[in-house]
Amino acid sequence: MINKLPKITFIYDRRKTASPKKKASLEMRVSSEGKTKYISTGIHLYPNQWKNGCIINCPDALQLSQKLNSLLVDVRQALLKCDDLSMLPRLLHREEKSTFLDFCEKRACKRKYGKEKDTQERYDRFLKMFGRWGVIKEYEDITEANIILYDKYLTGQGMKAYSRWNNYHRFLNSFIMDAMDAGLLERNPYRWVNIDKGYNKRV
Repeated sequence: MINKLPKITFIYDRRKTASPKKKASLEMRVSSEGKTKYISTGIHLYPNQWKNGCIINCPDALQLSQKLNSLLVDVRQALLKCDDLSMLPRLLHREEKSTFLDFCEKRACKRKYGKEKDTQERYDRFLKMFGRWGVIKEYEDITEANIILYDKYLTGQGMKAYSRWNNYHRFLNSFIMDAMDAGLLERNPYRWVNIDKGYNKRV
């Protein structure tokens, strides 16, 4: 159990990407004993909708504020069971996910919503092949070495560079970034692996 009482604050637009026409994420920051963990709230707001720690200028501000309060209660309860802040996101998400594959499937349902049929089918093809490959299942499996193995596997299926990136690596990369936003992963191995995107030599 964490000895000191952690400091909990809400942080808006941590990556400085918001604009009057673009929403940014609202996150919870938990700090204790020199360590910090960011937890996704699932809420995205325009700059004029967050002021002095409150959601404003939003038709569902009350419901969103209640969601934040509920998350705050859940985090405080989870902290009572934590030996380390790194355990916090998984304690919060244990009812929602069991493996990275489960996370991808649930996120795909949201990502497909409202998209063209072709895009939805591409998500389905990715999930089918990624699951059949089966090397990356748990969050701990997401490593540079396994990303390289995945690229070799796709190459072995006869795919050219552009197809490998655009139809498979790009989808995996997006799910990894989603997991990072949710606080389930610390780092994205794609930052350290040079995958040929084949943009200048499409076949």
